[in-house]
Amino acid sequence: MIPRPEGWMRKKWLCDGNGADLAALVNKYGMCAGVVSASVINDMLPADALEIAHALHQHLRFESLCTAGQKQCRISPFAPDEDILAACTSLGSTNTASSYCTGVKNRCDSNGVCTEIALFPSKAAADALSQELNTLYGISGEVISTARKSVLWHGSVASVGLGFAISLQA
Repeated sequence: MIPRPEGWMRKKWLCDGNGADLAALVNKYGMCAGVVSASVINDMLPADALEIAHALHQHLRFESLCTAGQKQCRISPFAPDEDILAACTSLGSTNTASSYCTGVKNRCDSNGVCTEIALFPSKAAADALSQELNTLYGISGEVISTARKSVLWHGSVASVGLGFAISLQA
C-alpha cells in the first residue's frame, strides 16, 4: 500500500476498537503498535489490504498543514503530482497556487530528470489546493466524509479511491 498505512492507524479510529473486525485486522499486521517492517505491508493478503484501504478512504480528507509561523506548508495526505496539477488546472492560471503549480509542473525536465524534489506551497496555495483536491476526489463538506469507493485498475496496481495504492502482484 502506498503511502504506508500504519501512521494513519494510530491517528484515526481504526485502532480504537470501534469497528471490532477492522481493529482486529489492523492489529493482525501490527499496525496499531507502530511502524512495521515493509515486508509486513508488502505481504498483506490482497483482500486485507483492500479492506484497510477502503476504510481509510471512507475517512479521506485533504488538508493543509503548516509549521509554526506558517513558513513551510504541505498538503496531507500525499497527493500525486498528476492530481495536484489537475487541481491547479481546475483553479485556473490566476489562482493563489499558481507559483506552486508552475513549480510542480516544471519539477522535471523532458528527460525525466527532476531537479526540484521538495517543493512547499504557501499557506494560501496549500489551502486552495487541498480544497480543490477534495472537490476533485468527490469529498464534500467541511468535515471528514466518504471518498469515492470505485476501484480503478492500472496494470498491476489497483487504486482504491485515490491516495492509496495496493500492489496486486503475486
